[in-house]
Amino acid sequence: MTTIWLIGCGNIGFRHLQAMLAMPEPADILIIEPAEALHARITTEIAKPQAAAHRVSLVAAMPPSGPVDLAVVATSAPPRAAIVRALTEGPRPRAVVLEKVLAQTDAELQSMAADLAAIGSTAHVNCPRRYFPGYQKLRAALAKAGPLSIEVTGSQFGLGSNAVHFLDLLEYLNDSTLTLVDATGLDKGSRDSKRAGFQEIYGTLEARLANGAGLRVTCADEPELVLHLKVSTADGRSFTIDEAGSRITGHEGEAETFEIRFVSQIPEIYADALAGHCDLTPMADSLRQHALYLGALRSHFGLASDQPVPVS
Repeated sequence: MTTIWLIGCGNIGFRHLQAMLAMPEPADILIIEPAEALHARITTEIAKPQAAAHRVSLVAAMPPSGPVDLAVVATSAPPRAAIVRALTEGPRPRAVVLEKVLAQTDAELQSMAADLAAIGSTAHVNCPRRYFPGYQKLRAALAKAGPLSIEVTGSQFGLGSNAVHFLDLLEYLNDSTLTLVDATGLDKGSRDSKRAGFQEIYGTLEARLANGAGLRVTCADEPELVLHLKVSTADGRSFTIDEAGSRITGHEGEAETFEIRFVSQIPEIYADALAGHCDLTPMADSLRQHALYLGALRSHFGLASDQPVPVS
């Protein structure tokens, strides 16, 4: 039976739990969540009929040793590097799935990469738009359409935390590497996030790939959550995507269904990670994205190279 450790079961971790419970093959799932206030909700979830196929347990602290086949680290960014270090020194999982933002400093990024490489663990970062059938179909349809640029507009979609998703989507659609992230278009300063210790940012973030494709993400400080994406081809065609409405509208106005999948709806991620053909972002690619992104935000916040960037 496959052994999975889920480290952190807050908002995104809980979605991972729901996906794990939907896996067709039985698994031994250990949930590690230090916040006891969350335990009641977790206990209710694992008591549902769909959990019966699995062996599920809940603890407040990470055991010092395994065995563990797959570790999913779904905490916020600050403790992640220390958790990865503990995993590689003790349980030594064969595969790891990490949430983003991966880390808040370059040193933490490098530390995680070195620790995972030292034990030969395969690592991916959870940017799940690569598993959306809508983006898979669009990527295939536009494979020969030249550089594909993306424009993201909206409000209150958590730019600081979620910009990494769009940087990754730009690379995925283009099969090209990120070379520049520019934060000079962000509004001055920041606002306290609803999550203690973190900051929200607004304004425009831009990026560029090696093939010339560009990304422009604008998040306004308006009351409602709004998110729209537009993918443009080199020959002037554009495709507008409404993820919330599961619709894509082509350059001539034709609309069709655009299938998305929430984390809780992608149970195959974990088996794919263990089998070595996971479609999530490879660790090396995400490290490159994060290094450029953190560098841009460090300039925006006026931070020294060793100071943590307050996003997660």
